[in-house]
Amino acid sequence: MKLPWHSVLVGLAVLLPALALADEPLEIPASRTIAAPGGRCWAYTDVASNVTTAYKRGKVKHKPSKLWSIAGWYRVAAVAADCEHFVTGYDGVNLLPEKYDRDTVMLAFYGNGILIRRVTLAELIKDLAKLQKTASHWSWGYYVGVEKGTRYRVATVDRGEIVFDMKTGLPVE
Repeated sequence: MKLPWHSVLVGLAVLLPALALADEPLEIPASRTIAAPGGRCWAYTDVASNVTTAYKRGKVKHKPSKLWSIAGWYRVAAVAADCEHFVTGYDGVNLLPEKYDRDTVMLAFYGNGILIRRVTLAELIKDLAKLQKTASHWSWGYYVGVEKGTRYRVATVDRGEIVFDMKTGLPVE
């Protein structure tokens, strides 16, 4: 039996919003290269060794030279154009568990492999009541990325977009 077209549309209208709130599982951890703006350096985050190492394009036969390393593999990470600064994000990306911790580190800023500053959920989201409920998590916002060389932008559910100076880990403006 064929369904009338308007029944199909009504079914889709009901189903699509539910799908939009469904939580996708995170990708399986995999080693990857994180390029800096301009491409003169990059970081390699290695699942097997659980180490992230930054490299710069070498002058001699273009052999890369190691700049710095930090412990850990990172799902969310970015290298600044200056090759010295690095930021990592929360491993759950944009979704927090139902029973989240206000002290969860959402951003960590590094300079030459040394931790500069951590930004917690409570610092990033001033009004936690504005977190958006999904099928099984809370959405806080999302990571936008590096801009203007050493600036890092995030978008939050309560404050809109926030730009951080990767050299200090502090918001700018």
